[in-house]
Amino acid sequence: MIHSVVTTAVNVHDFTPAAELDHGDEVVVYGDAGYHGIAKRPEIKGAAADFRVAMRPSKRRRLPDTPEGRLQDMVETAKAHIRCKINVLAALTNLFLGRRQLLAT
Repeated sequence: MIHSVVTTAVNVHDFTPAAELDHGDEVVVYGDAGYHGIAKRPEIKGAAADFRVAMRPSKRRRLPDTPEGRLQDMVETAKAHIRCKINVLAALTNLFLGRRQLLAT
C-alpha cells in the first residue's frame, strides 16, 4: 500500500520530508541516490523498514564487466523500475479516485 509520494523543489534536500513520511509501518522503502545514508539519520534511527536506495550514477558506471557487476547493474535497474511503478501507480490511483470530478467537467 502506498501511503504517500512526495516531490520537492530542487533546493530542498531529499532527507527533509523523509522523516515526516515515516509512519512506522513501512516494510520496504525505495529511494533514489539522494537518500544515501538515510538509515543513519537521527530522525530515522530505529525504523524497522529495509531501505533500498539506488546506487549513485558515477559508481554504477564504474561497475566491472563481470558477472557480479552485471548482476549488481540488474539489481539497480530493478530498483529503478519499482520506483517508477510506484509513482505511476500513485498517479493512476488519484485519477481513479477523482474520476467523478474529472468526468463532471
